[in-house]
Amino acid sequence: MEMHDSCHEVILADGSQCDIYVLSDEDFVVFRTKPALGPDLSLLGLGGKRRSIRYRFENGQLWLETVMGEFRCRLFRSLPVIDGVTAMRSCEVDAESPCDNPRMWQYTLRRPADFTGTMLIGRDFDMRFWPKNEYTERVPCNPDVYRVVERLSFTAGRLTSREQIKPAPDAQMMKEKG
Repeated sequence: MEMHDSCHEVILADGSQCDIYVLSDEDFVVFRTKPALGPDLSLLGLGGKRRSIRYRFENGQLWLETVMGEFRCRLFRSLPVIDGVTAMRSCEVDAESPCDNPRMWQYTLRRPADFTGTMLIGRDFDMRFWPKNEYTERVPCNPDVYRVVERLSFTAGRLTSREQIKPAPDAQMMKEKG
């Protein structure tokens, strides 16, 4: 089964920026979530920068898989244990060598996410909006350039509803003819 990855930035509860990745067997891009997807890292004692959180969406369940970042520790203290998981240097986890940044850490959690809210996604990019030169022009990433836009609703990480906001062109034409 092929997996697809979507990444978007969020501002966490402590005011810091974080990259949120959603891995899924469906090919979609996440535009935004309400509230912001991602645990409050400051409450977990994970201050720092260059942080990212990876989720997996499969079989209607959202899983929190990894929390990575350049985390700061107080002098003579270690990083906190989260759900019984100890942080590992991220370069050891990814088998990268040599490790050029000893402050990069990763928690591998794989637990059901506690997210309750909505996620706005897009599927089926309309290639008419692909830039002539993708190296000098940005590829647009907004609901207008996707043929299908949906709002997914979650309760405690479980998909509870899926509402199509912008249907595929074929569905739109069928509706207009009918």
